[in-house]
Amino acid sequence: MDISFRSPDSSIGIGYITRTDSGNFIFAGIETSHATSTKEGECRGLQAAVRAGLQQQLKRVMFETDSKNAAVYLAGHDVNISWTSSIHS
Repeated sequence: MDISFRSPDSSIGIGYITRTDSGNFIFAGIETSHATSTKEGECRGLQAAVRAGLQQQLKRVMFETDSKNAAVYLAGHDVNISWTSSIHS
């Protein structure tokens, strides 16, 4: 999963690729959204990838992200990110 972020006034681009544990392609997707920061954009990208995985009825998944805050948050640890309550839906 990766995003492109220019400014809070612009849409963000989200892209994700899903593969098997042996690296075989399953599906890919792209979407747009809005975010106020790159950190929020990374989390919105993860959220989009989770939704797509649920639609594909994936049971066990592993995410790769370059966002330390998102990884810490998804691991169940507290992270001081002011906008997290807006992306729980």
